[in-house]
Amino acid sequence: MKVLVLGTAGVSKLEYMNAVRAIACDQNIRPGGARSSRADKFLIARDVDKELEQKKGGYAQYGVYLSETDQDEQEKDWSSACENVIQDVGQLNPQHAFLLIHGVYFRNKTFRSMLDMNLLRKFSPTLILVLIEDAYDVVARIERKEKAAGTRSRCMMSEAIEWRTVETMVGNLLSRNLNPVKRIPIFVVARKHPPEMVYQLLFERWRLIVYLAFPISQVRHNRKAVSQINEFRSAFADDFTVFDPVTIDEYPITRTRPPRIKRWPGLASDVDGLRGMTVSAFKALEEDIRKTIELRDFLLVDQSNCLVAYRPFYGRRESPSSGVDSEMSQCLNRGKPIFVVHDGKVDGPLTSARMMFKPMASATAIRPRIDEILNEVKLTQNARQQKWEKEGLPNTWE
Repeated sequence: MKVLVLGTAGVSKLEYMNAVRAIACDQNIRPGGARSSRADKFLIARDVDKELEQKKGGYAQYGVYLSETDQDEQEKDWSSACENVIQDVGQLNPQHAFLLIHGVYFRNKTFRSMLDMNLLRKFSPTLILVLIEDAYDVVARIERKEKAAGTRSRCMMSEAIEWRTVETMVGNLLSRNLNPVKRIPIFVVARKHPPEMVYQLLFERWRLIVYLAFPISQVRHNRKAVSQINEFRSAFADDFTVFDPVTIDEYPITRTRPPRIKRWPGLASDVDGLRGMTVSAFKALEEDIRKTIELRDFLLVDQSNCLVAYRPFYGRRESPSSGVDSEMSQCLNRGKPIFVVHDGKVDGPLTSARMMFKPMASATAIRPRIDEILNEVKLTQNARQQKWEKEGLPNTWE
């Protein structure tokens, strides 16, 4: 398996993918795991841009290089660094490899790309992974690094959102064009997902890929509701490959009066990107953020094998919240199974009016408790695993 990993600055791709690598080695190399001398023969991770940065003398010098050097020279340097990495990977010939790149650079308010398509074809990726992150955390990491390096380069939140969109677009272009015979599979993954999730996605393909749909905006201020939803989220994390929508929590504004910033609890981050952010700053970007949320969540639904909805009529609503509504409808339109947790004693009976919502009427299973719907989804995964084993399908993206 050869994975081409894209992501903007401020996502910390190498740190994250090294965590995935450590899990993979620990799971597949005994004894020693990631500390074994055989680890590099099993899986290697190389970051082209990071190695070019080191070649230029460190980040401060690299920043000046990106700002002031002619683009033709930069493209040649990038190709040289990439070719060296690919040659090293070829000589080592590991069982699996992660090649990390920036699809696009954003410097001096300008987008540009260094990619050498012929070299990337030589790498022959079997999967493309695009890592994304909350824009305010991207900005915080970039500012922290630029401050430490003594540069004056900056990235605004609106620019980080746009950069992420362009990076994802480049990932899709590579997916369609690198292999002349077939499209390369591509996944967009938020880096606040635990590295174990990406390990499952890459190395345990027999697992069902599940999208979790649940109310977010309407309950963010409600401690009890958040606790219930977190219990639901945790229930699925170990057994399935889970796409969790709050791993990108880009509009953390409560519907209280007055509204306030409240990040979804329990999402680990090495930076506090919300420091200095105000409700008015988010409100100024509200339209752009909401558009990207819907498009991204639809993409995550499309990447999944099924959807599990938690209490779509939470709080005895007569219709699902707008986010859950659209995600369930997207799943139905893609012909994928829908599983629903609905407790009539808490949220009211499934009246004929409620069942007019087509995703509910078409659901594979509706159960009142999390453990009951968990068992239903496990039955689907068991059937998938049996098929995987019977047909001898690979567990990695070969």
